[in-house]
Amino acid sequence: MKKDFFVLLQELKKIKDEEIKRKILSEAVSYLFSVIPPDDILKENSDGTWNYLNRQLTIDEISQIKQEATEIRKMILWKVINTDIQYQIGIKIWKEGKVDGDLFWGQIATWLWDIIKTRISRI
Repeated sequence: MKKDFFVLLQELKKIKDEEIKRKILSEAVSYLFSVIPPDDILKENSDGTWNYLNRQLTIDEISQIKQEATEIRKMILWKVINTDIQYQIGIKIWKEGKVDGDLFWGQIATWLWDIIKTRISRI
């Protein structure tokens, strides 16, 4: 296996096109860490169609997703969870944090929560 790695590494070094190298490495890292490819996330296309898990959604599926996102935003539980998460992150960062890494992880948690809220609000 070690020999195979060095053979592949030498072949990669022979490639002059940096974009191709990046694509190869990106695929390798995605495979290694089971990264979700961009075609598998929900995407609204410029023509109004939506794709998810590398397939085009039906009009009924799009309507259902929009309706569910609206329902989530209206839920009291959503507001409770939002407030609770912001509170818990603040506690972890400012009161319980002991090292710089605690601040870093708190920022990541805040960032991830923002991704969730933004995603739901944009649907």
